[in-house]
Amino acid sequence: MFSASQPSGGWLNQSAYCLFNYIMQAIPTDEIVKEISQVLGKLIDNLHEEENYPPFLEELLETVDATLRDIHTDGCTDNLILTKDEKIQRLILLNKSKHILKYSIGKITAILENLHTNLTQENLYECTNIVELENICYIFHMLEKFLKRYKKVKDTNQSQNSQDTLPKRSSLTELWRKKWNPNCKEVIRNENKICILKRCSEILNKIIVECMNGYSLVAYAALQCFNLIQD
Repeated sequence: MFSASQPSGGWLNQSAYCLFNYIMQAIPTDEIVKEISQVLGKLIDNLHEEENYPPFLEELLETVDATLRDIHTDGCTDNLILTKDEKIQRLILLNKSKHILKYSIGKITAILENLHTNLTQENLYECTNIVELENICYIFHMLEKFLKRYKKVKDTNQSQNSQDTLPKRSSLTELWRKKWNPNCKEVIRNENKICILKRCSEILNKIIVECMNGYSLVAYAALQCFNLIQD
């Protein structure tokens, strides 16, 4: 039993983990799961505002990262298509927090930066990496959804976020990186100067311009996402 003096300690972490675990185990299309994902998203945002990061957040970030990589690299057999669709639905459910959205957009941006480098520097990339190119449509699909959500939240809270008098809070991305690289403070400080939407917009623009001739479908998908950021 947890005492009343420990409302934000082990009890909070255990409760949040139960919500997270339920989303990962239940049928993703169930209405109850959707409601629980909303609750978890609000909880994460509130924890972030209080600079309170229970251990369950680390596992959640690991899950988001691993799921994105699986969706990008898994093959497309009949069984895997069903599995991939389920992973996409669960990942969308986990991205109800503005801070998780920011983390996911950053991860997808890194995938697109690597894609751009490969498409523009390797002549036979499409022949040797068929799976990744087939799966990039799923990545763009999720990016489109995440951008819509993130921009909606960002625009709604724009007045609150523009208060420069308040100290900057540590982001979940910082929490994640500090765990694996305690000496990365300078890198984090420099990266935080660049808005996540600006960084995403820059790589999307490069893909649109430089991939239009050989990879028109990829360029078109990038254009769809690019237009969302500009609106």
